[in-house]
Amino acid sequence: MTSNIIYTRLPINIASGKQGDSDTISLEQGKCVGIYFVPFKDPKPEFAVEIEIKYGQGGTLLNMTDYRDYKHSGGGYFAGMKQVSFPTKNNRFSVNVTAEKPLTDDFSGQLIFVIQRDCENCE
Repeated sequence: MTSNIIYTRLPINIASGKQGDSDTISLEQGKCVGIYFVPFKDPKPEFAVEIEIKYGQGGTLLNMTDYRDYKHSGGGYFAGMKQVSFPTKNNRFSVNVTAEKPLTDDFSGQLIFVIQRDCENCE
C-alpha cells in the first residue's frame, strides 16, 4: 500500500550578507494541504524575511508573508501547519524567500509541502 500523504522538502539558505533565495519545486499529483518551515537553528533575523510561492508560469499562488506564518504552531500535526488547499498536478512552483535588507546571520531551514495524493491504492 502507498501512503496518501507525502512530504516534499525544499532547502532554504540565505547566507549572511545576502538578501534572498529562490528555487523551484515539483510537487507530485494531488492536493497540497499544508506547508511549514523547519529552521535549522533558531532564526532571529533583524529584518523581515518573507516567503512567496508562485506558479511555474509566474502567477502568484501564495502572497509574500513573514516566514513565521509558516512555522508549525503546535496543536496537532496537521492543525499546526499553514493550512492551504491547491492542486499540484505534477507542476513546478517557484519559491522566493526575501529579506528586507541583507541579513547579519545565516537563515536556513526546510520548507515542507504536505501533499495528499490522488490515488486508489492509498491507505
